[in-house]
Amino acid sequence: FGLMGHESLIMQQSDIGEIAASVKDCLRCGKCKPVCATHVPRANLLYSPRNKILATSLLVEAFLYEEQTRRGISIKHWQEFEDVADHCTVCHKCLTPCPVNIDFGDVSMNMRNLLRKMGQKSFRPGNAAAMFMLNATNPETIKLARAAMVGVGMKAQRFVAGLLKGVARKQTSAPPASVGAAPIK
Repeated sequence: FGLMGHESLIMQQSDIGEIAASVKDCLRCGKCKPVCATHVPRANLLYSPRNKILATSLLVEAFLYEEQTRRGISIKHWQEFEDVADHCTVCHKCLTPCPVNIDFGDVSMNMRNLLRKMGQKSFRPGNAAAMFMLNATNPETIKLARAAMVGVGMKAQRFVAGLLKGVARKQTSAPPASVGAAPIK
């Protein structure tokens, strides 16, 4: 980043500077793509480490602009930042092929920590349950949590499936046409 006076002060005084510094050396070579678990080219090109680094850099620029204009950081930008941070399994497989040693797993953790610190991290019950299971160390706690999640989860899934069976039957008996352009949303 070629920074001017205000920008460099903002970067020094905020955690966003550490995130920007950790991705600034990316060569955009794409060697990280084949090993990334969240990169599915047929689905979405955003979620390869290379493209997440590009998105992170652009979001840092947006944050800098919004800080300088004293508008405050837009909620949409925080949501995009969270989207990029959450599309990483933190497996660290991207580090090995990277010629400049960028570990997007560490970058993702720093992004998530910044979101938590700024109060912008969304609460997702599934994520909270998964983190509880991953952090549990007592075998009895793990056994009880697993039984509760699997038992309750499967019963809830069967209940909702039963409720929606009629809607699904109507949809499958006369599916909508699948030709032409998708509707603009």
